[in-house]
Amino acid sequence: MSMKRYLFLIGLFILSVACEPEDKESQNSFEDFKENDFDFTLDKKLTYKNLQMTVPSSFKKYYGKYLTVSNDSKVLFCNAIGAHFSIERFTEKDINRPFVQDLIIEKDLLNTFQDGYALKRYNSLNDGSMSIKKDLFSTSKKRGVIQIVRGSTTNLYSEFLLYATATIQLKDEYYVFQFITTPDMMNYAYDDFRRMLYSVKAIK
Repeated sequence: MSMKRYLFLIGLFILSVACEPEDKESQNSFEDFKENDFDFTLDKKLTYKNLQMTVPSSFKKYYGKYLTVSNDSKVLFCNAIGAHFSIERFTEKDINRPFVQDLIIEKDLLNTFQDGYALKRYNSLNDGSMSIKKDLFSTSKKRGVIQIVRGSTTNLYSEFLLYATATIQLKDEYYVFQFITTPDMMNYAYDDFRRMLYSVKAIK
């Protein structure tokens, strides 16, 4: 066995011991996650405004709104891995909102909303940092960008967290997504977040 493979298996063992949840439903979800090579099964359709996508069924409705800008956002929580997922919709009518009004990029609301949202998150964190923004779609006509904001906050957790943040344009609407979890768990769930984003489609 190669050293790289050995270290990888050790990492999986530590993750499974450290993150295994206590309640039965979450334990079952976590076991499914492990047995599927630490990948989620996207088995539930989620509809929000004029958008539809697929997400893991282990993500349940979460009623707290302190993670998002909009009051009509949709927030889900997966107890099995301790991760939040949120969606918010913005349009041209929102360009005067405080988080974007000083960051408007002419004829580019996709990056306007992404930059404003990521900066707002960054400013809310202790020891915050942001990754370089990247295009989400390379072989699709859809427009989207993604980046990760890092830092800690006393509002949700005392530990250091990663906020994978993405914005996708559907016609004249802009949907901002967040996937929030610990650095260790993000190592395994980031590709699932991207698969969730790739499933996004307009329904109107």
